Amino acid sequence: MIFRRRFFGQTTRILLQDDFNDKILDQSKWSTFSISGGKASEKNGRIEFYSPTNHTGGGIRSVNSYDLTDAKLRAKLFSDGYIVAFISIVPYDKAFYAYESEGYSIGIWELGNTKLFIYKNGNTVFRKTTLRGNPEEIEIALDGDTIRFYENGLEVYADTYETYTKNMNIYLWGISWYLNASGTSWADNLIVEAPGPPPSLTLVVNKTAGYIGDTFTFSGFYRDGQENPLVGYEANLVVNGSIRGSATTGADGSYSIQWTPTAKGTYNIYAEAPFP
Repeated sequence: MIFRRRFFGQTTRILLQDDFNDKILDQSKWSTFSISGGKASEKNGRIEFYSPTNHTGGGIRSVNSYDLTDAKLRAKLFSDGYIVAFISIVPYDKAFYAYESEGYSIGIWELGNTKLFIYKNGNTVFRKTTLRGNPEEIEIALDGDTIRFYENGLEVYADTYETYTKNMNIYLWGISWYLNASGTSWADNLIVEAPGPPPSLTLVVNKTAGYIGDTFTFSGFYRDGQENPLVGYEANLVVNGSIRGSATTGADGSYSIQWTPTAKGTYNIYAEAPFP
């Protein structure tokens, strides 16, 4: 008999998440910074960036850096007139210089001639003269050697990822880009997700050889990537491509299935389970 196991899909793990509904900034996740007298504060169920006049603003920086290999970063951004709202990812060992920072930045500008723009290492690589909404959901996705940018779920730009590291700090920030213009832009519902460890489905049998009419007992455990039991899932025993038995995983993730062969031969047997 030949044994194997299979399951389908991919897990995700949350690296960072904040809905900014606490009325006070979570200092275990973020630190604030000011740009020439502006400020950032958590209020009204979001993180707000106040700009008292042109070229002022503020924002928040992730306390920790994150490995963004194959990760996705999403947040809702709102631009208040001439006050731009940005998401930036900056190498962990580099200083922040607004849109001139090393790394990548994407921003929206409600009343600007250019309303959506992307910077790479301080240089503009993409401009767009319309917005699909305000606020709108912005996503940055690292896909192998490619970085992709999405606006309200639609891809607007993709490029080869050229920054020397994917260990990045995350910035949410705003700035005024017009003479004497003041106002408040904001960001909300930030989530950073990356591929997680796959679940494990084990398969053992009480004996590997026998006679026609003998009963073989197959058993195993179904656990997630953190070794927690996956309870209440149907595990199937597949013999030469056909399901020959099923069982529901118990409180410890275990299952047991019996099968009796009716003909001699070598069998290809595996267990499968739906993805959690």
